[in-house]
Amino acid sequence: MDRKIKIITQDFFPIEGGITTWVHHLALEHQRLGASVEVITRHWHGRTYDDSIFPYEVVRLNDERWKSRKYQRIYNYISSVAERDEKFSAICANWKMAVPMWWYNSLRTKKEKIPYIIMVHGLDAFESRMFNRWMMRRVLNGADFVVSGAKNVAQIIRREHRYSPEIPIIHCGVDVNIFKPMSIEAEFFEKYKIPRDRKIVLSLGRLVPRKGFDNV
Repeated sequence: MDRKIKIITQDFFPIEGGITTWVHHLALEHQRLGASVEVITRHWHGRTYDDSIFPYEVVRLNDERWKSRKYQRIYNYISSVAERDEKFSAICANWKMAVPMWWYNSLRTKKEKIPYIIMVHGLDAFESRMFNRWMMRRVLNGADFVVSGAKNVAQIIRREHRYSPEIPIIHCGVDVNIFKPMSIEAEFFEKYKIPRDRKIVLSLGRLVPRKGFDNV
């Protein structure tokens, strides 16, 4: 395994959600492709979980004050790792987790900089506070690649955050090959009063642009 991938995320098991699922499958895919994967996340006090069930390494920054010290904690961790191994990529599941990466890279020479990819999820792109918008603009334009949660989010990043056209940005999509048609029972239509003479779209999310339903 020549490639070493560090995934930095605040959302991870035992917390459920889209980012948690995305991080898990991202780690599995990189490991399948031959990389050594490490997920860096927080320790949830009062929660029961077993990280040994994962086929990749999980590092918990054990600090009850994660929210107030997370930037410094992650910065220190990345620094200590880089001292041992210069060649790794850091993939951040949330743009705020990329802030210490930006700090770290800005203090190092160009030759030693660590490439990193940012995942901008949903409301992150709608930041209204002036300092946070400034910080987000600097962090985004310091990345090597950006993944957005939806097409709408990618458009907002380019429009609102002076995003460099030279930095690739893609939005999450759906692999239609993994969906298989299922038999539909008559009871389903009857129970939910669904008409049979028209096509329907079933959604478990909110019908807002940032959820990507403009692509359905």
